[in-house]
Amino acid sequence: MNIALDCDGVITEVPEFWAVVSKALIDAGHKVYVITDITPYFATQRLQELQEYGIHYTHLICTKNKRQACEELQISYAIDDMGRKYYPAIKEWCPCEIIKIPSP
Repeated sequence: MNIALDCDGVITEVPEFWAVVSKALIDAGHKVYVITDITPYFATQRLQELQEYGIHYTHLICTKNKRQACEELQISYAIDDMGRKYYPAIKEWCPCEIIKIPSP
């Protein structure tokens, strides 16, 4: 299964939790994509943050179009704090289940 995690507002809120979950998912044979709404210019900084948080992932995707990334990567579940912003018409087109994490 392909699972997408958002960084800001999801991983950053409880990184200890997501470190355990992301490792368990990968250990179970799933792919974990961190799909983040930043330009590739900031990828090095994001990689450092993920390492500091202890997040396990198979791919880091830096894009301004999360919807397209989820379609292309055949994401089964996307966990994001901005669900309706990035996935406005979920039932009409979405190739995956969106799990919206409330922003604090």
